[in-house]
Amino acid sequence: SWIGVLLDDDRPKALALWNRLSQGERVTAELRLQKKYIPPSGDPEPATLLLNGFPTLENGVVTSVNCFTTDISNLKWAQAVEARNTAEALEAKRKQEEFIDLVSHELRNPLSAIFQLADSIINSSPTLGGANTTEVDMVNAIKGNIENASTILMCAKHQKRIVDDVLTLSKLEYTMVSVSPRPVQLSILVTQSLKMFEAELLENSIKVKLEKGREAEEIDWIICDESRVQQILLNLITNAMKFTKTETTREIEVR
Repeated sequence: SWIGVLLDDDRPKALALWNRLSQGERVTAELRLQKKYIPPSGDPEPATLLLNGFPTLENGVVTSVNCFTTDISNLKWAQAVEARNTAEALEAKRKQEEFIDLVSHELRNPLSAIFQLADSIINSSPTLGGANTTEVDMVNAIKGNIENASTILMCAKHQKRIVDDVLTLSKLEYTMVSVSPRPVQLSILVTQSLKMFEAELLENSIKVKLEKGREAEEIDWIICDESRVQQILLNLITNAMKFTKTETTREIEVR
């Protein structure tokens, strides 16, 4: 029978259409066949027919039924391809927006420290010109400015690494990021990361407690990607500061 050429799942639908036709109703529907359609690309899939049926009535009684079928397999395949392309484009756009947001966040962390430290260097000059300025004050101010300049340089190097990653990722797939492990002194890495926030911590009256665990006491050198670990530390400390600024007790513990 004709219904035998249809997919099993579409046979109840075809029977329902026949019942509607036999009751004098016009129908339009899509039905899938057992026969496979070979698309220009991709795997074979069931061929699809567009069915238009209408009954012939005499004195209100159905005397015959006419059905016209059109093979729309190519059209259905094209629609599916277009839908997939649209979904992929939307997903790519979402990933791009997510990536831009991530990069902006990463660049903002060291940039904030650069602003704060540069401001500290500039503001230290007027205080050194007073009559009560001693040689010790001068030496301490110069030492402080050298430390601030060193931290600014470290922030700039961190930003350069992020920018280098963006340039690399523009040529590679979205999820590919290089990792370059090398020997690093963990205590120095953590201390340097905290120095980036020194001015902002002071401005917001936030105390930082650095606590070494037993393992950190026993192991001085570790193998890691210094810049990647620093990224994690900067993000954690930034979030900790954001949620501590409004608290009565302002203390962050780095363990």
